[in-house]
Amino acid sequence: MARKKSTEETRYQEGQEEKVMDAHPDPSARWTNRRRMAWIALLAGVIYPVVVLSAGDRGMGLTDMAFPFYMFVAGVVGAYVGFATIDDKWRQDSYGGGRRW
Repeated sequence: MARKKSTEETRYQEGQEEKVMDAHPDPSARWTNRRRMAWIALLAGVIYPVVVLSAGDRGMGLTDMAFPFYMFVAGVVGAYVGFATIDDKWRQDSYGGGRRW
C-alpha cells in the first residue's frame, strides 16, 4: 500500500520542481513553444480572410466557420498573454522584485 505524502514532502518536491524550472540556462526557452503557438494562431487569424476572399464563391462555406475560428485564435493568444503575465507576476513575487515599470 502506498504511503501518503506529508505536506512537508509535497512542499519539498514542489520546491525542487520549481528550482529545476528556474535553473534553466535560458529563461526565455521556457515559453518558446507557447510563444510560437500564439504567433502561428495570430498569423492564421490574419491569413484566414485572405483565403476566404481568394476562394470567391467557394469561400462561402468558410465564412460559416469564421466565428468559431476566431474564438479559437483569441483563446490561444489570450491564454498565452494571460499565463505569461501570471507567470511573470509570480516570479516577481517569489524573487522579491518590485514592479518593472
